[in-house]
Amino acid sequence: MATYYMPDDFADLATAYAGMVSGVDDLIVRDGTYTGPNNRNLDPGGKLVTVASENGPFTCIFDAEDNSCRFFYLHSGETNSFIVDGIQFKKTNLNVNGGKGGFAYATGATVLSPTFRNCIITDCKIVHFLGGWGSCVAAYSDADVVFENCLIYGCHAVGSCVGYAEGPGSRVCFYNCTIMANTCTSSTSGAGFRAQAWGDFRLYNCIVYNNQYKDWYADTSQTWSYCYNTCYKISWGSCHYSGANITLDPLHVVGPLGSYYLSCIAAGEGADSPCLDAGNVAYTDASWPLLTTRSDDVLDVAPPDIGFHWPAAGEPEENRGKLYHDRKRRIKYGWPPIRG
Repeated sequence: MATYYMPDDFADLATAYAGMVSGVDDLIVRDGTYTGPNNRNLDPGGKLVTVASENGPFTCIFDAEDNSCRFFYLHSGETNSFIVDGIQFKKTNLNVNGGKGGFAYATGATVLSPTFRNCIITDCKIVHFLGGWGSCVAAYSDADVVFENCLIYGCHAVGSCVGYAEGPGSRVCFYNCTIMANTCTSSTSGAGFRAQAWGDFRLYNCIVYNNQYKDWYADTSQTWSYCYNTCYKISWGSCHYSGANITLDPLHVVGPLGSYYLSCIAAGEGADSPCLDAGNVAYTDASWPLLTTRSDDVLDVAPPDIGFHWPAAGEPEENRGKLYHDRKRRIKYGWPPIRG
């Protein structure tokens, strides 16, 4: 097994995927902002490898610079051993008729839970005047994609939705994610999630709120979408609800690393977010000693808060990086969760 570094060993991500051995090698991406054609429109070719930032998504950024592209095309047997961890992706501008997936497009029954973990996805767009689906992700033809502890905001679709699933077996799953302030042009479907023709989305311990028009739309011809312990505002269709779902404002505040912390009286804010302690440990591990939702950096403990969790800004930078990709810490603390 080899651990490579970018840009030390590979100048760009396309070259890294081509050069690494599936199921054997990993890549750690140094701090920096990465641009250029070999860092977008990526086809991993089924390589089952982990690509992780060295210090988290605040200092490791892939910028598509508003080119007509997406970041990932998954169609060649990517499974839950395909992992992208702790990276920020921004500024795609997919300008294709019927465009699918402004960040990632997954298709085919061999695509089984490739996982994006601890990522920030922002300003990914589908802009063709005839519209498209899934400014963040689109899953078709039995593909299944997983997002864990991701922050997805400020994406836009001419058409509908940040996440889209169509066809039997097609699924997008989100665990402890915050999906906020995404926009679209379709008032029917809305800018959150859409599932149709027996595709489905599953939301666990998530915040899906203030997305334009609707936070999700589940076509009445399908009945497989589920929402567990999730905060949302406006929904439509045949989604199944389980656990203590919330339809109140999550009360976000600005914290040390960004805008989507949870308001907390103990941290000095004027009210407690309804999302504090509102999660279900069945959908993640009960130990959360390295991450926080609070602006005062107090670390989360069970019962978990719902939505995206931040590293404690007071941690030394090298430790903040370790919480994203250090496997020993994951095994010891159980968070971020290891699925499969």
